[in-house]
Amino acid sequence: MNGEIDRAIKELKKQLDEENKNREKEKAAIDAYYTRKEVAQRCRCSLTTVNNWANDGKLTRIQAGRRILFQKDEVNAMLKPVDSR
Repeated sequence: MNGEIDRAIKELKKQLDEENKNREKEKAAIDAYYTRKEVAQRCRCSLTTVNNWANDGKLTRIQAGRRILFQKDEVNAMLKPVDSR
């Protein structure tokens, strides 16, 4: 009977470890994106401007359920100063 309990505990620990890994992956994936509001704050512009950029193809919009997200790398690349030499 103790052997069964030990196996059950090990299996539960394994499942919890897997769930924790999945949560970390999800969090990392979410951290790779800005919301429309965050883009507007980061670029110091209005939500309308962010929408216009997305409509014009200047930013790639990602629909996640009801949320609209933008890749941080793409937004940050827009903010890099242009070399005017």
